[in-house]
Amino acid sequence: MQKVANNENIQLMNGKEVSAKSIYSAIIKSMHRCGEPGIVFKDNVEAANPVPNHKYKGMASCAEIGLENGEMCLFSHINLSKFLDRKTNKIDFNSMRESTEALTRLLDNVIDINLAEKVGEDNIASQKRRFGIGVCGFADLLAEMGIPYGSPQAQKVLANCLEVINYSSKKASMNLSKEKGSFPLFEESRYNDRDFLIKHRQDSPINKSLWDKLYNDIQVYGLRNATTTALPPTGSSSRIVGASYSIEPYFDLRHNKIFQKKLGELNLTEQQKQQVIDIVNQTGSCQDIEILPKRFRDVFKLGNEINYASHLRMVGTAQKFVDDGISKTVNLENNATPDDIGNAVKMAYDLNLKGIAVFRDGCLVERNQ
Repeated sequence: MQKVANNENIQLMNGKEVSAKSIYSAIIKSMHRCGEPGIVFKDNVEAANPVPNHKYKGMASCAEIGLENGEMCLFSHINLSKFLDRKTNKIDFNSMRESTEALTRLLDNVIDINLAEKVGEDNIASQKRRFGIGVCGFADLLAEMGIPYGSPQAQKVLANCLEVINYSSKKASMNLSKEKGSFPLFEESRYNDRDFLIKHRQDSPINKSLWDKLYNDIQVYGLRNATTTALPPTGSSSRIVGASYSIEPYFDLRHNKIFQKKLGELNLTEQQKQQVIDIVNQTGSCQDIEILPKRFRDVFKLGNEINYASHLRMVGTAQKFVDDGISKTVNLENNATPDDIGNAVKMAYDLNLKGIAVFRDGCLVERNQ
C-alpha cells in the first residue's frame, strides 16, 4: 500500500519488478467484477499475534484468524439479541459476562477433546490452546433497540458487547490457568504488556479498575488460552438459532420476524401494514415505502443500502476489542464503481483493519451473462 501511494515498483517472487499500482488496479478491478480476492493486511494480523516468535503461515478460509501449520479453528458464538431486556430496552451485560465465562470453560474442554482425538498437531495446538468466541444476532439487537446500523449509537453498542466478551473470556481463562495451568507458550507471549491485553473504552460496562486487576492477576496466574475472541461469519450457527449473521446488517427482510413485529407497532392501518408486507415480500427491502417513517426505514436498511464507510466504521469499532480477525463483507450497490471499491480498501487500510472483503450486488450475475 505504501508503494502504491509512492508510485513505486514491487518485486514478484520470480524476481520481476512491476508497478505496485498496476497490481493494485488489477485487484480492485477483479473485486469489482466478482467480489474476489478478499484482502488481508498481513502486517496488521501479525501485529496482534500474542506469541510473536510463532509467525502465522496462513489464514482460516474466511480470514477471521491467522494460523500456524497444524493449528485448528475452534469457534462458538453468543447471540447478542438474547441479552436485551425488552422492558427497559437495555442490555443485560451481567448475564453476558456469565455466559462468556461458561463458554470459555466449554471451549477449553473442547480443546482437550480435540487433542485427545489428534485433531491438529499436538505440538502447536496444545502450546497455544486458542479458540475464538464470536457473536451473532447483532442486527437483531439493533433492530429491537431501534438503532440504525453504522450509527454512532450502533458503534457504542457493538464496542460495549465485544469489550464485555473479551474481558470476561480473559478473566475466565485466567481462572482456568490458576486451576489447570497456563498455555505452554505464555512466558513467550505479549501478555506482560498492559496495552496489549487491555481493550477498553471509556464509559464501557467494564470499569478500568477491573481490567487493571485482571492484568495483575494474569501476571501471577497466567492465561489458559493464547486467544479467546474472533468474529467468524456464523452462517450455519446463525441459521440454526434463527439469528442474524455475526455483526452483519440484514440482507433481506422477507419473513423477518423482528421487522414484522416493529411494523405492527407503527400507527398504520391494517391495510397499510399488509401493503408494506406485500412490497417487502417482492423486493426484500422497505426503503422505497414512503408510508414508513424515515427512522424506521433507517433501522431496517439492508447491507447494500448502507454506505461502505458505515460498514468499515463498524469493523473498525469491532477490531479494537477482538483478539483475532473479523469476517465481514462490505456490501455495495450494483452501480458502485472500481473507484468506490478502491476507496473502501484505502479506508480499511487507514483504519488498520486486518482484512476486507467487498461484494457488489449483482456482480456475479453480470459475469455469467
